[in-house]
Amino acid sequence: MTIAGDRRRPPGTAEERCRRAGRSPTDQRTPAGAAPRARVDPARPRHPAARGVGQCERHPRGGLPLGARQAHPRSVLAGVARPGARHPGARAGAGRRGRPLDPQTAVTTRDELLAAAAEVFERDGYVRATVDDVCLRVGVTKGALYGHFSSKKALAVALVEAHALDWARARERLLRVHRSPLQVLVDLGYAAEHAAVRRLLFQSPVCDEVAERQVAQWRSTVHDLLRGAAARGELRADADLPASTEGIVSELVGVHLVAMAVDAADAAARGLDRVWRSWLPAIVRPEVWARLRLGPPR
Repeated sequence: MTIAGDRRRPPGTAEERCRRAGRSPTDQRTPAGAAPRARVDPARPRHPAARGVGQCERHPRGGLPLGARQAHPRSVLAGVARPGARHPGARAGAGRRGRPLDPQTAVTTRDELLAAAAEVFERDGYVRATVDDVCLRVGVTKGALYGHFSSKKALAVALVEAHALDWARARERLLRVHRSPLQVLVDLGYAAEHAAVRRLLFQSPVCDEVAERQVAQWRSTVHDLLRGAAARGELRADADLPASTEGIVSELVGVHLVAMAVDAADAAARGLDRVWRSWLPAIVRPEVWARLRLGPPR
């Protein structure tokens, strides 16, 4: 039963409906009153201008049609750049916005952070010092500081190690300036003076291991310089090098501890002058002792 106005298709498949209507399923319907549509012969070549209208020329090697662009799965339109894709003109190794990172800028920032850390550690000590104060002095963010140092302890250790490296370089420079290893020893004692490093070495428990390495470096340097002075004939015949080395290093550590307790600007310099005047005359030949300058280098 068919209800008037019911637009539902009659039951049956498309083939059965076409068969009941007396036409083939492959026939194309022609609207009423219109001229019959011409059948297209697949074997007949089409005009070149008709390409692209319902038909595309394939690439000779297969794949996409000529002129077609493959769209990224997440893009809305074909030809939209992939998310995070580098621009064809961008240079390899460039930073954000195509600007290359400047290694010199990174080195300068690290040196500025170490210099600011020296001021903060000298003023507040390790426990009270904060990375915020260091960043404030340099004018950088904490993220920039952590890009160079992983923690406050790493910053303190880097400062001590940088001073140790400077001290080793000072030794090489003084050996080129002075002929006497004893004068190099005297001047190196003053070069070891650094208020912030002194507080880190002898006040901060996190730098105990670094302090041991620093004292071991002092011991090795003093022994090498005394041995060089003995080879040049500048020491007395009865000078005991191991005992003199241990005595001088112990006096140097004591000078730094006293200077830290007194907190006077010239405390370390006065203490070093006493060390040289008490130890060197006992092991140095008189004529060599008369030529030594015991005060800080000018």
